Amino acid sequence: MDLSKDRVRTACYGRSRLRSCRGSLSETAASIAIILPIALIFGFVAWQVSQVYMIKTTLSMAAQEAARRLAINYGKDPTTARAFPEQTFAQIKHMGIVQSPDQFSIPLGTAGWNENASPPTVTVQVEFQGGKYGLPPFPNPDPLGLGTDFKITGVGKSRLE
Repeated sequence: MDLSKDRVRTACYGRSRLRSCRGSLSETAASIAIILPIALIFGFVAWQVSQVYMIKTTLSMAAQEAARRLAINYGKDPTTARAFPEQTFAQIKHMGIVQSPDQFSIPLGTAGWNENASPPTVTVQVEFQGGKYGLPPFPNPDPLGLGTDFKITGVGKSRLE
């Protein structure tokens, strides 16, 4: 039985011939040094994109809720609903995303209150900007310094009652 062939096949796994495997170990280390940072960056970007999607979805739901509540209030008292929408906005909170009535706005002109449309509608916008309105910074961490200029907006529209 010739054992030399088995020794050649297992040369990199046996203890007696560890020196001959140093080249492949350094190649593996170099590959990991290149692939690992790229994988970490890809994972971080994917996480941030999922955060943006979650924030955008929550903003859209909050804007739709505000528009619906304004439409119902308009059906009860149109003058008060138009003059004081902040009362409605103050009731809507989504932890860490919508915390202040100052985040809400109604577009000017017929883009906001459109009573002459068929059917009449109201449109509400809500804005998320990290570090503003008592919100946590976003993105966090912010290696590119984008947080101060990064805004996400949700829009909701509802038919007036």
